[in-house]
Amino acid sequence: MGYTHYFYTPTKMDEKRFEEFVKKAKEILKKNKSIIGSPDGKIIGEYIADKGLVSFNGIGEESYETLYIAREQEKEDYDDKYSELKFNFCKTVRKNYDPVVVEVLKLLKVHFPEVQLSSDGGSEVFG
Repeated sequence: MGYTHYFYTPTKMDEKRFEEFVKKAKEILKKNKSIIGSPDGKIIGEYIADKGLVSFNGIGEESYETLYIAREQEKEDYDDKYSELKFNFCKTVRKNYDPVVVEVLKLLKVHFPEVQLSSDGGSEVFG
């Protein structure tokens, strides 16, 4: 059982808006280098933030699942066939990188208002 954040994104997000999102996400990630790490959770302060992807995890024992936000994604069988949005999630089990995940997801929503966010922490998490 774990503590998870859920997000629904367009399958193809606008390139210019995504670049702006990445630029601001880098600021958040740089500010939190001491508690975030590479997507595999092994390298402290490392992350991916480029024109097509933002991805990071916690570090070592404080890592869990990787936050992975891609500008373009294919829908899967489990996605709602009646929606244009792609289902994603990141389970953090409240490890210390959790607030960074929340901050980056809130930023994504600012740049892409169509993104839908929810959390096991209730509506106050993204409120």
